[in-house]
Amino acid sequence: MQPPQFTRPLHNIETVELTNVHLECRLQPVGDSTMKVEWFVNGRPVKTGHRFRPSYEFDYVALDLLGVYPEDSGVYTCQARNQLGEAVTSCSVRVHAKKDLLLESQHPEGLERIQYLEDASRYKRHELVDEVVNVKPRFITAPKNQENLREGQHAHFECKLEPVTDSNLKVEWFKNGRPVTIGEKSF
Repeated sequence: MQPPQFTRPLHNIETVELTNVHLECRLQPVGDSTMKVEWFVNGRPVKTGHRFRPSYEFDYVALDLLGVYPEDSGVYTCQARNQLGEAVTSCSVRVHAKKDLLLESQHPEGLERIQYLEDASRYKRHELVDEVVNVKPRFITAPKNQENLREGQHAHFECKLEPVTDSNLKVEWFKNGRPVTIGEKSF
């Protein structure tokens, strides 16, 4: 029999939220039936269960933290005790929050290129007051038939028209020869 001794201590860990953290150390003597191993975080006992899973076999001691959050950050301590004494090893775990929204450009050079392309001063605008070009609208794609619909199901109709640059183009939908108004539920 000998007092507990950590032959390999815990190591500090820095990670981002929702990752798994594995804390591991080695403990001597092996085969001591009186050895008691406990985990603490910031001086308080770790609540083991679904996300916090301790293990201790032979000289292997570990604590797995599943799907960590920033509030799981702290000083984790493993304490081993037997009849002849106690040993302690600690480490720091820092969990950084993931940003929900990325506000910075991920490709600054791409942002500069977009701004360059959107710069209206680069384009010469030709005002053609005397010359009006009329183009008859035409369907590029037609609406698809909606067959075998059951009562209560939604129907979705769409089509593509040209010219896309005609600001006077007016589109109307009809059902059985009668105009369908926006927001109307047609029967």
